[in-house]
Amino acid sequence: MQQSFLICGRQPSISLAEVLGAHPGIAVDAFGTAVLVVGHDSLGETAPRDFGSIPKSGVHLGILEKFSEHEIADILESKISGARKFNFGVSAYAYADSVAPAADVVKRIGIATKRLLKQRGHSVRFVESRSGNLSTVDVAKNRLLEDGVEVCVFATPDGFEYGITQAVQPFAEYAERDHARPGRDARRGMLPPKLARTMVNLASLQGEGIVLDPFCGVGTVLQEASLLGYQTIGTDIDEGAVDATIKNLNWLREQNPELSSQRIEALDVRSINTRLEKESVDAVVSELDLGPPLSGAEPLSRIMSIERELSGLYSEAFGVLHDVLKTGGRAVVAWPYFYRYQIFISAFDLLSGMGWKVIRPYERTYDHVFPLSGRGTLLYGRDDQQVFREIILLEKT
Repeated sequence: MQQSFLICGRQPSISLAEVLGAHPGIAVDAFGTAVLVVGHDSLGETAPRDFGSIPKSGVHLGILEKFSEHEIADILESKISGARKFNFGVSAYAYADSVAPAADVVKRIGIATKRLLKQRGHSVRFVESRSGNLSTVDVAKNRLLEDGVEVCVFATPDGFEYGITQAVQPFAEYAERDHARPGRDARRGMLPPKLARTMVNLASLQGEGIVLDPFCGVGTVLQEASLLGYQTIGTDIDEGAVDATIKNLNWLREQNPELSSQRIEALDVRSINTRLEKESVDAVVSELDLGPPLSGAEPLSRIMSIERELSGLYSEAFGVLHDVLKTGGRAVVAWPYFYRYQIFISAFDLLSGMGWKVIRPYERTYDHVFPLSGRGTLLYGRDDQQVFREIILLEKT
C-alpha cells in the first residue's frame, strides 16, 4: 500500500486526533510534531480538503541517500517537461526523536538545486518562504501543484525520506465561509470553520448520519457537517442566532444545492428531548455556551462564579442530550478552559455518572509527541489567550 504524508496544523495533537477519528484503525507508520505518515493510498490527495487541521499532504516516496542538491535535482528532473519555466520548492520536517534541517540549510540547498538544474539545461525558479517551510498559500499562489513541485524532506533517526506535495487546504473557501456569510456576528464568539470541521470528524461517523448541534450559534458546525454529507439539526436558545444560522445555511445551499436536509429551530437545550425522539441522532457536535466575554482583569472569584454557572448548565444539557443520542454514539463538545487561572470545567467529573464515557482521542503511545491535557482531552488555544477551548470526546453508554 502506498503511504501518504500529512502535515500537521498549528496544534498537532488535534491533527492526529482528527485523522484517527475520521479513519479509525488507520496505520500511522511514522510521526513527528509536524508530520504523520500513514498507510493510505489517497489521503495525500484529499486530506487538506476533508480535514480541518491538515494544511498540506502528499505522497510519501522513499529514502534519500542524503539531503543534498544532487538528490533533490534528480527528483525534480524526472518531473520537468516542456520548455516552460519550472517552479519548485523545498520544505523540511522531522519525525519523532529527529531534528529538521534549519531554514537556512533548506534555502541553501534549494538555491544550489536551482543552479544545478540550470547547468543541466532546465529553466527553473526556486520558490522560497520567509518563514522557512512553504505554507499552503505559498504552494497555491506559486502553482506548485499544477506547474511545479514541492519536495518535502523528512529527517528520521537514520537519515532522510521524502515525498511530493499533492494537495493544500482550500484557504480561500474557508475564509469565505467564515467572513462572507451573511449571518456572521463576532459578538457571539466565532468558532473557526476549520475547528468545526475537525470536531465533526472527531465524531467518527462512518457514512451517513444525523449531526445535532444544540448550541448552534451562527451555524458553523452545521455548515461543515453539511459539506461533509451529513444531515443536520441545529437549535439555540437565542432566536437571533437561529435567524443567522438559517441565513448562513441558505447562503451555503445556494452554492451547494446538493446539501443534505437541515432542521433549525429556537430551543433551550434543556428542552431538546421534548422536540427530538429518543435515540434519534447519530452524533452531537457543538461548541457549548462559553459564558460572558472576558477582559482579562476579572478576579479569581468572578471566574469561579462563571465556572459554577456554566457547569450547572452543562450538567443539565448532558442529561437531556443523553436521551436523544443513539447508544454508542459520540458527543464532541468544546467548552472553556480558563487558561490564565488553570481552571477546568468541573462538570467533567459528573459525566461518567450520567451515562457518558470519556474517550481518549488516541493511545498513550503518542502522548510524548502529541500531549493531551491532564484529563485526556484536547486543548485549543494560544498562550496569549485568556480562555482556551477544551475539546472532549464522549460516548453514550
